[in-house]
Formats: sequence, structure tokens, C-alpha cells
Amino acid sequence: MNILSLVCKRFRALLLIGNQGLSTESKTPVRRGMAFVLLAVMLCAAPRPFADAQQRPAPPQQEKPFIEPAEMRHKAARRAAPEIHPDQTGQWETLPVLMPINPVHVALMRNRKVLVIAGSGNDPNNKNFQAGVWDPQLQTINTFPLRWDMFCNGMVILPDGRPFVLGGTLKYDDFLGEPRTSAFDLPSGQFVDMPAIMAAAGIPPEPYSVMVRYLPSLD
Repeated sequence: MNILSLVCKRFRALLLIGNQGLSTESKTPVRRGMAFVLLAVMLCAAPRPFADAQQRPAPPQQEKPFIEPAEMRHKAARRAAPEIHPDQTGQWETLPVLMPINPVHVALMRNRKVLVIAGSGNDPNNKNFQAGVWDPQLQTINTFPLRWDMFCNGMVILPDGRPFVLGGTLKYDDFLGEPRTSAFDLPSGQFVDMPAIMAAAGIPPEPYSVMVRYLPSLD
């Protein structure tokens, strides 16, 4: 039996007791008064179960067991398995030398060195455009500044072995591609600017465009 049912039964008994010995005219005000009192008690007593329910602490949730994804087991198996024929398939090795610039673009050159281009390095506030040459045999990295931002370029190796950079980043917001091009000269270790993309046609560059629609001879 809840509190509200108990209150209703008690007031019903009081109402019967109060009506005994009263005339018909006197019963009506008494009944009205008792009805108002009963309504007030009901309004005060009704929210108590909801309040008590809100004050009860929530039952502790059981922690679900960790289920390892299937692909993690395969990756762990690959890492644990040593290379059977490293002389044929190669072998990855973590070097102690850290790259001083963000290696966004890399190209293996014919002199067995690696050209590394960062440009702004995906940082719109960075105006110190950088590139570098990594020598795997000597484990040295020589960096040098760039005249313009070669970040997000299109790079190919020309038939004569020179890395050729097409475009870069002219503007981050709104994004706009750089129309200039440049070829890396291996003996001097520097970039030599080449004809700009679509310069003669007078067409503005498209955002991050590396398509050559008009490009004079590279020689």
C-alpha cells in the first residue's frame, strides 16, 4: 500500500466521522472543506515517489570486455614474423636520424640520394619554405630554402634524371595552386626555375592543378 492510498482511506474515515450528527445543510461545507484538504494532500504526496526515484543512485554499469579486432591479430602476426629473405624482399629499419623538415614529397634520384620537399609543410603560417637531400649511405640530411612554396606539388623524374616539380601552393584559404615549375639540378643541389604552367596562354592557375596544358620546351 502506497502513501497516497493510505491518506485517502484516512480522510475517508474522517469524513464519515465528521458527517455524523450534522444536518444536511451543515454537511455540504464540511464535505467541501475536506475535499480541498484531500486535494492538497494528494498534490503534495504524489510527487514523492518520483523524487525518491530520482534520488536513488543508478546501478553501476558492467564494463564490457575488450574485443580485439580481427585485423589487429593479423598485423601482430606480421610484425612478429621475421623476414625470411631480407636480401630478396628487403627489410624495414628505423633509423636514429630524425628528418628536420616535414617529408611531404620525396624522390629517389639517380645518384642514390633522396630529394625531400616540404615547402610550407601544410602549415599556412610557415613562410620558411624548405627542401633537403638525404644521403642514405652517409646518413646525412642537408636542407636548403626554397624561393616559393612547393607544398602539394606534382613531381616527376625527367628522362635526364632531374626531379621536375609542377606547381605548389600559392594560397591556403581559399586554396589556390602555384603555377610555377622548377627542376632540381643534381650537381649544384639547387632548384632551377622553369617556364610557368599556362603562362603564355594567360590562363589563371586552377587550385592545386598540376596538369600541363601549355609548357614550352624544358631545355
